[in-house]
Amino acid sequence: MGAWAGPLVFAALFFNKTIKIPDGVFIRDSKALNRSQRVRCEIFLRENSTFCITAVSGGTIDKYGIQGATILCLKKVCLKIKKKIMKNFRISEETYLKHYRLLIDGRRVVRIAYPHQYIVCGDDKVPVISAASIVAKVYRDSTWSGCAENFLDMDLRSMLATGQRTIANSLSDSGSVPFIVRYMRQLSYAQAGILEMCYY
Repeated sequence: MGAWAGPLVFAALFFNKTIKIPDGVFIRDSKALNRSQRVRCEIFLRENSTFCITAVSGGTIDKYGIQGATILCLKKVCLKIKKKIMKNFRISEETYLKHYRLLIDGRRVVRIAYPHQYIVCGDDKVPVISAASIVAKVYRDSTWSGCAENFLDMDLRSMLATGQRTIANSLSDSGSVPFIVRYMRQLSYAQAGILEMCYY
């Protein structure tokens, strides 16, 4: 769906320890998993990782454009995961900056104030980025399902598994809906905002 509707969601995730993936749990690009597989994996990840989620609304995307909203969301999630890791593992900011870096899925959007690396198609190459993409997708799906309860005429639930063209066709008869993004002309720049935390 990209950013045609609903929030733009970023997740940052750090595996707490070396983990053994149980049978029935697949950590790979969230787009390669069906909904039940993602949910099963997300439950496992909640128990075995430190993560945080940041989302910006359709209204924010309308205001700043998809690229501006992406930068805003990226900076927020970077700050949130830094604070969470420092608190959970009782480390100083100096230790964090020295031993942790962010691996970010996609092409470079903006330079951030923490050690980082952008990886094109990272959610298909790096397991912990895949894990973050799953957490973000499950969160976004749950938000989308909640919207569906209020807009039954749009059949939003069925759009969880469909692309932008289906949503665009639905919009033509739906009028103004608060979570629909109006800022259409920049959609070609939309990209996933998935990060991993890497310790070294």
